[in-house]
Amino acid sequence: MNSSLIIGADIGGSHIEAAIVDLDGKQLLEKTHILNSVNPHSPAEAVLSVWTQTIQTVAETYPQLKIKIGIAMPGPFDYKSGVCYMKNVNKYDSLYGLNLKNELATRLSLSPDHLLMRNDAEAFLEGEMMLGVGHGFQKAIGLTLGTGLGTAVSCDGVTTDAALGINVSLNAGVAEDYISTRWFVKSYFEKTGKTLTGVRELTLLIAKNPDLQIIFDEFAMNLATFLKFFIEKEQPEIVIIGGSIAHAADFFFPQMKTHLKKYASKIVFHKAILGAVAPLIGAAYCWKNNE
Repeated sequence: MNSSLIIGADIGGSHIEAAIVDLDGKQLLEKTHILNSVNPHSPAEAVLSVWTQTIQTVAETYPQLKIKIGIAMPGPFDYKSGVCYMKNVNKYDSLYGLNLKNELATRLSLSPDHLLMRNDAEAFLEGEMMLGVGHGFQKAIGLTLGTGLGTAVSCDGVTTDAALGINVSLNAGVAEDYISTRWFVKSYFEKTGKTLTGVRELTLLIAKNPDLQIIFDEFAMNLATFLKFFIEKEQPEIVIIGGSIAHAADFFFPQMKTHLKKYASKIVFHKAILGAVAPLIGAAYCWKNNE
């Protein structure tokens, strides 16, 4: 069986997505693609059962496959050892302190060295570099905009987590405080006294009340301020932006690029094109760098 076939999995806040990725053929095998919901507040046994079942189902599509698995996982997490340190982040508290690499290996009847894990933002950028909009570029930075702010850097084929979201100051807090879904919710409440469920809802409300566009304008300024720092630090050829907030790119990309024009006139800014499968593709490709 082709040794370039790797199972990639992406662990999200409420789902697991997995598929077989052909590293040499540079493609995701669509017939193996599975998405399952997970309750992130369930006991560890329930969460691990869904993860195991999903990966096992993907593996069964190629019964003779010598299983190797790459998993994209949010932090805090020790990716080398496989120990989970997520706590008080509104998901997977029941997994705190567990060695998930060993737990999954046991349940899948594998040696732990058949599993590799990497940060989800890092995996996202790797996926876009290999099969997405970053293909052909040597130096890139990537951002995932959602419940948090993920950051990564790719240089000469090596992609790493930049971990800037909670480690870089911005305005009166850290970058993630101003570049995340919770910022939109807070800003909308401050302006209207009403509750917002998420960024998509805001895009729909703007059709009825164009004045609400000011929230996206402020977000564009926050994002541009952070990107100025990130760009000066890494000097990329391309900036790739993904995550759930990127679906609303039309509402903030033009303003963001205007703010950055004099700092980054030669840099390409691009919305990610692979969508939710980018992290699982990037997770599988960590085996390419492990050979």
